[in-house]
Amino acid sequence: MIIGIDIDDTLTNTSELLLAYAQKYDYEDLKRTVSLSKDTVFSIVNGNSLESGMLWSKQQSDSFKDKYHELVLTNAAIKPFAKEIIDKLIEEGNEIFIITARNNKGDRISDSYSISKKLLENKHIKYHKLITECSDKLNICKENNINLFIDDKLETCSELQNNGITAFLMNTPLNNHLNEKEVIRVYSWIDIYYKIKNF
Repeated sequence: MIIGIDIDDTLTNTSELLLAYAQKYDYEDLKRTVSLSKDTVFSIVNGNSLESGMLWSKQQSDSFKDKYHELVLTNAAIKPFAKEIIDKLIEEGNEIFIITARNNKGDRISDSYSISKKLLENKHIKYHKLITECSDKLNICKENNINLFIDDKLETCSELQNNGITAFLMNTPLNNHLNEKEVIRVYSWIDIYYKIKNF
């Protein structure tokens, strides 16, 4: 089986690290003492909603990304048991494709491929193929004959499921309130492994 895996908030705990650095920048660089609400903070997903989540201007958001985003994307912690489960899946004959929407322009980083590769190497994550700058995961999954895709975005999972590709939705605080119908929700990498075994 060919298994596609998203990086941020699926393989890694990126949003947690991103929020910590965003608050560091907010307090130390912008010298702000604004109290953020949990609703605005939860809108931060992989850096795409920094302006609304942190109540920043576009210029402040861009400045933060220039200073910290590459550091965040290179150093996010791997979710518990992800490495061990991926190793096991490969040992059992599955192919692992890492597919991410990380992109140079929107993320304001030097090279999404090199940064993602560095993260995977530093965390000892094995894989067969790495694809970055992926704005259309459905077409990439079709082109690469992906049988199963794991992502933290419900919209992505629903689109894949509706087009014949099994999708697992990685549960996160940012999608926990959403109701999925046709998508299988998973709660950990241990859960992923045993759901794949029953797949």
